[in-house]
Amino acid sequence: MEIKNISDFTNENKVLKKVVYRTDYSTTVLVKLAPGGEVAEHNHPKHDIFVQVVEGEVKFVVNGEEHELSKDHLLRLEGHEKVSLQNNTEADATVYIILSKQ
Repeated sequence: MEIKNISDFTNENKVLKKVVYRTDYSTTVLVKLAPGGEVAEHNHPKHDIFVQVVEGEVKFVVNGEEHELSKDHLLRLEGHEKVSLQNNTEADATVYIILSKQ
């Protein structure tokens, strides 16, 4: 068993991307976005992707379609889908992303 606290992960920049856990089959990533922070469009071929917003609001653009997600929203993506995310609010946002190998 391994326990981590998200408050232990800090960053001076607008975007923090930190691998929290990694196994042979999955990777859990913590993404913290300060106001104005964004992650450029990308994809993760050969993965299933599960996203949970745990703080704030984040705009996800999936294959060109915009989705506003806030705390407690869940999102599932297929690895071939192109995604970007950005925080257009005045508050911090925190997102967990789990990449599961197909």
